[in-house]
Amino acid sequence: IEKMELSSGINAEYGGGAGCPTQGFVYVHLHRASNLNHKATTTMDPYVKMTLLSTAISQTSSTGDSKNYEFNEVFQFFLINLNNSDPISHQSLIVEVWDKNTFTHDILVGKHVVQGLPNKPSVNQQLLLSGEGSGSVYVTIAFKPVPFF
Repeated sequence: IEKMELSSGINAEYGGGAGCPTQGFVYVHLHRASNLNHKATTTMDPYVKMTLLSTAISQTSSTGDSKNYEFNEVFQFFLINLNNSDPISHQSLIVEVWDKNTFTHDILVGKHVVQGLPNKPSVNQQLLLSGEGSGSVYVTIAFKPVPFF
């Protein structure tokens, strides 16, 4: 698990105002990628880059065949200094799939932007990739507020 400090808001569903949590974690469980395809390559060494509030986390280990890959990794973003003017429900998580190349630049297979992070876990959600390539990424996203002491 990787942890990054970010500043953001909290989901309005948590009530806001006095007693509202001012920090918490966004967990993104990267399950797998399926049907990956890009016209510039026949074999892939994929990795996934996730960006939340200008902070990126990359994952590099996967197992699978030429189109389907298992990641099974949980990413943890730590949100600090949350406020009600910029709630988590207004934030976007950018999920990109890249093909790692040793001798040339990496190739962006595709990306998906999750608009508005959920206040309840979204289990095994399919994210369709857009861009020059195609495929799907399956994730579970959850936010857990942490009390401020």
